[in-house]
Amino acid sequence: MFSDADALVHPEGSAQSAKQWLQERGADIRRHMMGMASVVPADQYEKMRKMNVEKLFGVPASTFADADDALVWIGERVMEPRGLRFDLAAVRAAIRSARAAVAVVS
Repeated sequence: MFSDADALVHPEGSAQSAKQWLQERGADIRRHMMGMASVVPADQYEKMRKMNVEKLFGVPASTFADADDALVWIGERVMEPRGLRFDLAAVRAAIRSARAAVAVVS
């Protein structure tokens, strides 16, 4: 989950490093990651949704402007096809708890 537009900014020259990192770790990513849902600020969604994250990582992947949409997608596209249980209510509660903890620290 990206909290704001600044969180999406990459340092100058980082594209080459990121590409190398993905090439070196691609097999491990595909072996250990079942899927990836990125949640971005609504005002950044149109820009970010065009990135083909699924192709980059080689696993089901998508970008969302809403965390709940991302969670539903994870359940439907990542967990259910593997016969895995996804406790949506528990994940929602964990996210609320993490957000509350961050708000206290901020």
